[in-house]
Amino acid sequence: MATVYDGVAQSNHTNLSYTFLATGVEKLTEQHQELTEDIHVDVFTKEEVRELLETGQIIQALHVAPLWKYFFIHGNGCADGDSVARVR
Repeated sequence: MATVYDGVAQSNHTNLSYTFLATGVEKLTEQHQELTEDIHVDVFTKEEVRELLETGQIIQALHVAPLWKYFFIHGNGCADGDSVARVR
């Protein structure tokens, strides 16, 4: 969906992030994380994602920018019934 780069940030991280839209996917099994992993996957409808954006509940620019870009390009977003997943 997008590549976002903040070249001004003063850190040891490039702040380059890649965002992908996966469609037609389904959960087949529970996650199998390693001991040091703490990964959560949240699934939202397009309306819920838009609400999270509009109410400032997603505030990290590297996450917000590609989501707003998607809504800008595709209007209100996914086809009816589609959902969006967030990995945190």
